[in-house]
Amino acid sequence: MIISLLAVLFGTTLLYIAVVSRIEAYIKMTALQGLCLFLIAITGIILEGHFRSLGTIVIAVETLGLKAIIIPWYMTKVTRENDVLREGAAHASHLSSLIAVAVILAVGILLPFSVKDLGVIPPLFFGISLAAVATGFFLIITRKNLMTHVAGYMVIENGIFLLSLGVAKEMPIMVSLGVSLDIFLGVFLAGMFIRRIQGTFNRQHIDTLTDLKD
Repeated sequence: MIISLLAVLFGTTLLYIAVVSRIEAYIKMTALQGLCLFLIAITGIILEGHFRSLGTIVIAVETLGLKAIIIPWYMTKVTRENDVLREGAAHASHLSSLIAVAVILAVGILLPFSVKDLGVIPPLFFGISLAAVATGFFLIITRKNLMTHVAGYMVIENGIFLLSLGVAKEMPIMVSLGVSLDIFLGVFLAGMFIRRIQGTFNRQHIDTLTDLKD
């Protein structure tokens, strides 16, 4: 029950992400998602009694450290250093974005329950994971700010990680750690890229990329 409520809270963050325009609000929501993932992982450890399982404990700790603290801190640092406050002109309004993400979330939750056999994957986890991945792609497609694209990338990865928690017994620890290190490296490189774009063009929109020459 507790794990299901945490998964629903994770899904609720997707709706909030759809309507915000402040860059730091995107970052705070990805941090909240990371906290939800940590609580889901640690609750699973407590309920299943895996206190002596080094793998599950490491997954929980790195989830809290990377997804809820280190990566959001680094993204906030880059945002403030480059004075990136708000998302500019987007390809979709807040209302249309909210409607689109609400539909994505509803379909994502309902679809798995119509499938007869998902194996060991809980339908709620599977549905919200699909919705998170789709919402991340939606952000990347409809937003122009590079930091928002990084946040969308984080939402996608968090959705994939939520799905992995649903099949934690089948997922080796090295795969989980590899995914987290990959996203950390991606965010780090994106931060360096954004600094270079800001220093050269004094803008952070993807429209800036059309000005680049070979």
